[in-house]
Formats: sequence, structure tokens, C-alpha cells
Amino acid sequence: DYDYTRFIWFKDLYWDDSQDRWMFNLEAVKDHTFKKEAEKLIHENGSSKDVVDFILNIVFNQYYVLLTRARKGIYIWFDDEATKKKFNSIVKG
Repeated sequence: DYDYTRFIWFKDLYWDDSQDRWMFNLEAVKDHTFKKEAEKLIHENGSSKDVVDFILNIVFNQYYVLLTRARKGIYIWFDDEATKKKFNSIVKG
């Protein structure tokens, strides 16, 4: 844990306005083990809503851990404006 941290919210988790939901992009994932296992799960089970939601839940958990490490504050840079707007609406809401 740190007093202040900086966080780059990249393209692996993003808000899709057209579908009105959170999405993930495995091509942008830098964790090769996670990416390999997620691709394997999709290959074996198809990209059904249950599989996608399962993987999305894991990505949410990863972000939760990273976003909650700062004790006093966190600075977040967003790659995507729609994601930034959705995040701010949740935090401020």
C-alpha cells in the first residue's frame, strides 16, 4: 500500500456506449498467463454471455485490487473518454 499512486486505465477494460456495458479486450491484456487462460476458456466454451461475464468479472477484480491500493489518493489516466465518463459517473454517483 502507498499513500498516493498513479494508474493507467488502458484498453483492456473499457465502457462501450453502444452496448451500454463494460467490455474487455484480450488483445490489450499484458498478463500473458491470464490472456492464454481466457483464450483457452473461450475456445473450449465459445464466447457465450456466461463465459464473457466470467472473464469480465476477473478483469474487474484485477482493477479493483489495483485501484484500492492507495491510502490517501490515486491519479488515474484514461485512454478512452467513454470509460473515463462512465468511471466518473460511478465514483461521483
